[in-house]
Amino acid sequence: MKKNNVKYSELLKIFKDLRKEQVFLFFICSISVIANTFLVYQVQGLVDGINNSIPFKDLVKVFYKILFWGIFTFISELYQVKRWHYFGSKLINNMRYKMYKSMIRKPIKFFDSNTTGDIASRVLNDGSSIAESAGIEVLMFILNLFKIAIVMIVLFSFNIKLALIVLIILPIYYLLLVKVNKNMRDAYRDERKAFADMQQLLIENVNGIVNIKTLQKEEYFSKKFDNAVNKRYYSKIKTVINLQVTVAAINEIMTIFLPVMILILGAYFAYNKEITIGTLIAFYTYLASLVEPIANLTDYYQGSKQALGAADRVYDFIFDAEDNDKKEEFNCDVEKIDINIEKFSWSDKTILENFKYKIEKEDRIFIKGESGKGKSTLLKLIMNFYDISNGEITINDKDISKVKESSLYDNILMMTQEPFIFEGTLKENLLLGDNFTDDEIAKVAKVACIDNLIEEKGIDYEILEGGSNLSGGQKQRIALARILLRKPSVLVLDEATSALDKTTEKSLIRNIDIYLKENGITLIAVSHNNEIETICNKEIILS
Repeated sequence: MKKNNVKYSELLKIFKDLRKEQVFLFFICSISVIANTFLVYQVQGLVDGINNSIPFKDLVKVFYKILFWGIFTFISELYQVKRWHYFGSKLINNMRYKMYKSMIRKPIKFFDSNTTGDIASRVLNDGSSIAESAGIEVLMFILNLFKIAIVMIVLFSFNIKLALIVLIILPIYYLLLVKVNKNMRDAYRDERKAFADMQQLLIENVNGIVNIKTLQKEEYFSKKFDNAVNKRYYSKIKTVINLQVTVAAINEIMTIFLPVMILILGAYFAYNKEITIGTLIAFYTYLASLVEPIANLTDYYQGSKQALGAADRVYDFIFDAEDNDKKEEFNCDVEKIDINIEKFSWSDKTILENFKYKIEKEDRIFIKGESGKGKSTLLKLIMNFYDISNGEITINDKDISKVKESSLYDNILMMTQEPFIFEGTLKENLLLGDNFTDDEIAKVAKVACIDNLIEEKGIDYEILEGGSNLSGGQKQRIALARILLRKPSVLVLDEATSALDKTTEKSLIRNIDIYLKENGITLIAVSHNNEIETICNKEIILS
């Protein structure tokens, strides 16, 4: 995993649009801190009043003050907890949306070089870690500093000697935790990567469950998952746990021994009449409330390391977005495509070399070649899915690598062997949020041979996840109709009819032929079936 050394200040900038809400939440929480401080202060007055035998009516006044501040503290605490939860959920969802929006705009090559599980883990888990730290915990950090400052001012007003002892010990406590936490960033990054690998394995097994069961390999894959969980992931999480336990041990020492030490010294000062019993109780109470924000500061430090570890994994999402705005546009039909590939390699294997070809408007190109000779790769290069380091492909004399994706895909659309069908209605799968008339839908439905499906099931037929209630051929024809609705200048087909029976394929190809002529569309096709070759006028042979 590449280490990008993201700075924490860069993470904070991600949530600048929520800064007003953070300020409001800080204001609400500050009121709660001040109210709680006043409440403890009033308790001290009550104890000293009883100890000094002040008149009962004065004790009643103190009691009413305690009651008022108690109710006010309760209401403010309740309200700020509610606001915290609302803000936290909003922040995490906001981050997930930003991550998804960045992901969906990535070039195809990004998805080829990252597993589904890893991408999902980065969007849902790592994104949340960053939001919790840079959006929520940074606010808690400021609030805890505020609380520490308020409490220390009160402690110094009670007794300078005791307050100085606390002031000396607290920085030592903090520095110890910082020292322990210095390895947290790497530990969390490794743990997140192991988690993503485990998640990817789970996704693969779910997707391949039919083969796993029919081949009776449940035990084999159970062992693989056991190895991923109990060996690889456990070894990483164990490192994190060990660091967390060390932090917890230091916290316990502070929580137990510091208050006890202050209580003993305070009792000595009270015995010598340097402080009152009420002051001692208040001091002890304030001290307990001081340990928590100090511990929270170290949690913030630990969380920031976790966030930075996560940020290293999602760097490509939030800091390395491609600058698509500076690319060119073209708003006219594709008149010609010039392909000049000196050499294209993938994983150190040369796929295409010294390949040149010119495609004119309304050409019908059929690409032939044995498996592994680069037929599908050539289509992907025309679609600008991958960068060409040695050579170029131009459309209307414009290098496609310098053309905006939106502009390119307004003119060229590709259908693959395994089309994308999502859970929703048949109509939603066709429109994808765009507006087309019923007549337009009916026309392409007939071309794509799904008119019978629509008549039988209805245009609002509910398609299940992944199109599981459709045949492979129906999914391919729906995907083709979706593309034809948008009337691209260039139609690219990669084994687009592989799941069709011969009769349906012949009807479909005949309809496509007519549709291409009517709309002046260029065709580039790859297929192991020769039916589509019958409507092509040129061929490319890759050998």
